[in-house]
Amino acid sequence: MSDSKQIDILTFTDAQFEELKKLLQDYLKISAIAAVKDINEDEIERNARLLSAAGLSTREIGIILHCSHNKVAEILAGKWRKSGKKGKEPK
Repeated sequence: MSDSKQIDILTFTDAQFEELKKLLQDYLKISAIAAVKDINEDEIERNARLLSAAGLSTREIGIILHCSHNKVAEILAGKWRKSGKKGKEPK
């Protein structure tokens, strides 16, 4: 016995693909903003990365998370410590 699998190919026009891409980006932004509804200090890094992936700027993320855009930039650069202490790791 042989299993034959049929692969269905779905083709989009450029306009359809752009519309799909826009819908997915909008959904990602809505999901990201909803994720920060009840934010606490331990969730700031995760939510900052999620909002960044959704295409928001560090300034916009700072407004949503109620923190400075510098703190958001440090989080995204991997320089922020979850303990909430400012500054870089010791060398």
